Amino acid sequence: MTAVMNDDHEVSAMTQLLGKLLRYGIGTGMETVRLAKEFEHLSMYVELLNYRYGNKFILKLPDDSVDLDMPIMKLLFQPIVENAVYHGLNDSKSTMGIVISYRFEGTDHVFTVQDNGAGMNPETLERLRYRLLHGGPSSGKRGIGLRNVNERLKLLFGQPYGIGIASSPGEGTMVTVRFPAVTEEGEGLDA
Repeated sequence: MTAVMNDDHEVSAMTQLLGKLLRYGIGTGMETVRLAKEFEHLSMYVELLNYRYGNKFILKLPDDSVDLDMPIMKLLFQPIVENAVYHGLNDSKSTMGIVISYRFEGTDHVFTVQDNGAGMNPETLERLRYRLLHGGPSSGKRGIGLRNVNERLKLLFGQPYGIGIASSPGEGTMVTVRFPAVTEEGEGLDA
């Protein structure tokens, strides 16, 4: 309210965005939300980042081929995008593109989150893949968000599901998220 009274519209907008993000994260305790709600949350997160970094990020969401009413694990994309921003931000580029795409493959939903950031060298990529596969110690906070998403997907759907990562130095990183439309018991997020 002080920001509004002082006619500081940017601080007011940032505070409102932060409040909405926190409410979504704390929320109702629901494990799943509609995809449209998850994308709304992600868009607000990137909007807040753009206030912080001077409109450096461009987020592109999937086209009309994805069902926005699809139930999806809450807080699925934000940790992946956060990881891309904090580990992939390349100061030599004026903007960083983050593109989310979707395809239905067999009986699985497959989303990819691809950035054009700094990317990773092969050794760093292999260490990250190992930590995702086997858990284990992390160097500082690196990869905690990705591990959390991967572990939550595996807990919900089993070992064949989770995230995969591909990356090249200077070309960016692509995180693939795979989960079933229907589990072996005939239940899933779509049920």
